[in-house]
Amino acid sequence: MWSFYENVKRYHKGPTPLLIIGNLHSLPKPYVIIMDLEGIKEAFVKKGDDFAGRTGLFPDTLFQYTKKSGIVFSDGDNWKEQRRTALHILRDFGMGRNLMEEQVLLSAQDFLAHLDSLENKEQLDMREPIQIFVANIINKLMYGYSYDYDNCSRLMRMAYALNDILHNMRSSKAVMLLQLMPSVLRLRVIGTMIRGKLDKMYSV
Repeated sequence: MWSFYENVKRYHKGPTPLLIIGNLHSLPKPYVIIMDLEGIKEAFVKKGDDFAGRTGLFPDTLFQYTKKSGIVFSDGDNWKEQRRTALHILRDFGMGRNLMEEQVLLSAQDFLAHLDSLENKEQLDMREPIQIFVANIINKLMYGYSYDYDNCSRLMRMAYALNDILHNMRSSKAVMLLQLMPSVLRLRVIGTMIRGKLDKMYSV
């Protein structure tokens, strides 16, 4: 027992596990834990459709006005219909044909030309240029325009805002608490405090 809890100290902070069952008692509803390779293959390869989908738990529910709705967090038949529609539209825009390849090559030329124009190439942060490069491929196909590498503050502001939200979610104690006990939000005082913190987090 001493050896078990001594090893636990090496991991990130979180709920204290119990012997044998670990943290299963902390989960908000029953789960099936798959631990061997054959079981994983059967669940996600052979029976992928049966195991596909989202948990419908926090924090997914934060971004949904209606259950299993939206684009990023949709699920089930709604997700399948959106996927079919998206693939149909993308094929119309040239996915899988020479038009898509041509646009990628044109955007790659602009990307390389921008890198070539930079002075200090030894200390180069590639995150922004790569994000603009990928965004330009999509924007050119969907909307007919692309961002200039020297004038893309609006695009990067949106990208940084999304990164801030994801970072805050990973480090927020409120998010960790609600993953374990989503019903806490129904408590008037505690729920109001947590909602206030979450609203502040997402106001970036």
